[in-house]
Amino acid sequence: MLWTRADTQEALVSGFVAFAALLHLPEQEERDQLKTVQAVKHWLTSHTRWLVLLDNADDLTLVRDFLPPAGRGHTLLTTRAASMGRLAQRIEVDALDSEPGALLLLRRSDRLVPDAPLEQAEASERTIALQIAQELGGLPLALDQAGAYIEETHCSLADYLHLYRNQRAELLKARGGLVPDHPGSVATTWSLSFAQVQVRSAAAVDLLRVCAFLHPDAIPEETITEVAA
Repeated sequence: MLWTRADTQEALVSGFVAFAALLHLPEQEERDQLKTVQAVKHWLTSHTRWLVLLDNADDLTLVRDFLPPAGRGHTLLTTRAASMGRLAQRIEVDALDSEPGALLLLRRSDRLVPDAPLEQAEASERTIALQIAQELGGLPLALDQAGAYIEETHCSLADYLHLYRNQRAELLKARGGLVPDHPGSVATTWSLSFAQVQVRSAAAVDLLRVCAFLHPDAIPEETITEVAA
């Protein structure tokens, strides 16, 4: 399984160069990176049972030249593109219904063991988990963030729901509504976690603010450690 970001051409080239190293191809040392890309595609042509994941492939014109040959393995694109043309089969990921959303929340917050069904949760927690799942619109990312917050802070589900509703009201008041491509539930769950960091460590907040100016993936540790030294 090979994964790379696909939001820019530079990220795709860098990802394929990393693939070459993982596959121990001699072209990994090639100065001409496009030759390295071709070497990876040739490897994929001659091997089977592989999965290539191109993440955040919103500009499909960028990924066209990087797509592995069909038939030997599988390629998965994550994208917000509305139309795939003939490039790939489109499978839309829907929001979760209340019960699967509540189950995700309870498992992520360590209220249920990973393989336990929803019915094993306490009735009171199950009721509130269903309410939270509805409030968050069934968005898996928001539910995952909420579960992580509950697990980390050891707050109750009822306390989290109260915090979420108050924080969401403040965000909506400050911003006059949340833009469509940044759902309110995700923004609110993230802001709760950020507020928790502020309480615990001012230095951590400063570090987050610095990182906000950088690309979210693969921030070099040396950028931080060398300055700190």
